[in-house]
Amino acid sequence: MVPSFLSVCLWTDVLSGRFLIHQQKSRHSLLITSKTMMDFQRRQHAVLLCFLLFSLDHVEAFLISKASLYEPGLFAKKKPKLSMAEKRRRRAKQLAPRKVELPPANLQGQKTTTETPTEKESDEKSPSTPSEMTKAQQLLEAQRQSVAMLTTVKECVQGLNADDIELSLKEKGYWCIDNFLNNPSVLDELQQEGVALLEEGSMVPDVNHLGSGEYVCRLQGGNEQYVISPRIIDCVVSMTKHLPSQLPTLDLDGANCMATMRTFDRKALQASIQLLTDGEQVEELPPRSFGIVASEENDQRRLSMRYYLVPSEWTEACGGGLTFQDTNESIEAVRDRLVLWRSSTAVYREEAWKGSDRLTTASCIELHLLH
Repeated sequence: MVPSFLSVCLWTDVLSGRFLIHQQKSRHSLLITSKTMMDFQRRQHAVLLCFLLFSLDHVEAFLISKASLYEPGLFAKKKPKLSMAEKRRRRAKQLAPRKVELPPANLQGQKTTTETPTEKESDEKSPSTPSEMTKAQQLLEAQRQSVAMLTTVKECVQGLNADDIELSLKEKGYWCIDNFLNNPSVLDELQQEGVALLEEGSMVPDVNHLGSGEYVCRLQGGNEQYVISPRIIDCVVSMTKHLPSQLPTLDLDGANCMATMRTFDRKALQASIQLLTDGEQVEELPPRSFGIVASEENDQRRLSMRYYLVPSEWTEACGGGLTFQDTNESIEAVRDRLVLWRSSTAVYREEAWKGSDRLTTASCIELHLLH
């Protein structure tokens, strides 16, 4: 179509006589006059403009045909605009009320077993038993309990009246106080750890009182012993550190001590008595002799103490107390009682542990502060 259109335009110029063509011998040339050249340029511009418009029409038709193949709705007729009433009706259908099934009402007051998702998630996230806790959580919890025990003992030691202690040690050679820690939960934990040391095989029979049912072990700390009795070790450490500062006149060492754990087992006592007496019943055990803790000159022990971890029902008949010779006074074994005496001057006697049919175990911490 384009070549025919151009030919028509050119033949029109030829017929009007505006082109003059001359042929020469050597070559062909086109001679055009100035007026003819101007007309020819205008005609050429018009031809090009017509050609461009003709081409754009074909390109637009081609694009529209191709686009309709891939996006039929691009040039489709637009949908009529919905009225407000029609929009409200369609919105009402989308927001129509739905049926919700509710659980049956609990009219008889029975406990339901349903649990909200938040409660289940919280139960799963928070460990309820030590086995579910991570190692880091266990270490943090152990550290927290250790700091709490050290702080409790420190505050109780600092709350003691130093003047009364020094006066009683000077006049009688000993001093005691009840409700030292005054914390039932801490006392229960300490008492359980004393029994645990016996059950775990960490204790040996007291060689000074064989067959008495008393077992002892040195409290030296360490990983193995601290796992069994952490709060007992913390108690000894805190008392060793803070008690010398309360009694400066005694010149005690706040970094070193000698500590022993003593636990009584009534079953072991009865087994020993039956073995030694051939099954005969013994109503009363013979009294023990008096003595001094630091009887030698090079003995560095200056202040001895005993902290009782016995059941609250423990009485004088159950034994385990101390008797001081100078005053002939007996100090019973009472739960949460702390007894102090001079290691090198006070003469005392340990009363035998007896217990009862219901009270079969008891313990005490024995601590000696050094010069």
